[in-house]
Amino acid sequence: MKELELGFEGCGEMIGTNFKQIKKSEKAFLYELTDNETGTKHFEVFERKIQLAGESTIRGKKVIHIEKELYPKSNSFGTWAWCLTSFESATAKFNEISN
Repeated sequence: MKELELGFEGCGEMIGTNFKQIKKSEKAFLYELTDNETGTKHFEVFERKIQLAGESTIRGKKVIHIEKELYPKSNSFGTWAWCLTSFESATAKFNEISN
């Protein structure tokens, strides 16, 4: 299974943001996000979701999917992912999901 990266640079709407995995459990992740320009930090906590291996057809082409952990998209926030401003509140949410 392909695991989420420990650190990466954002792209798209998150360009200019550095992502760093702080904690991981069987049920949750906690990432620290740093704005590269201002140094401002916030945290994203989300449930551990796994895309299973399989096949699908997209626009008539067969696509093979590997098993991998998923990082939430923007529409996942408030459902199975949360953005928090303090490490303490992020840790509390991480612990809530993990237990």
